[in-house]
Amino acid sequence: MVDHMIMELIWLDIWSGFKMEIEYRIINDEELPPIVITMDDNDRPKVVINRYHQIWLSLYRAEVGGCAKSLFDEIVKLLNSHLSEQREVEKYEI
Repeated sequence: MVDHMIMELIWLDIWSGFKMEIEYRIINDEELPPIVITMDDNDRPKVVINRYHQIWLSLYRAEVGGCAKSLFDEIVKLLNSHLSEQREVEKYEI
């Protein structure tokens, strides 16, 4: 069940100043995890916060909020690996 939805503008790229609207949903569902990052109908990021896990989220609020930098670093590693593989394929095809 969706309790409510919050739309918020956030900085995605502090160097270029690019902003994107991110959808945040607050739900209350014992079967879903505390936080889910997924895609909305327009293929933009959507963050779902599950109120059912409110105590856990409250207890680990600093850790959850602080993981943004390390999450970004892991995504960069994933993308660099993918791009390196694509470059190797490209070099082989030339």
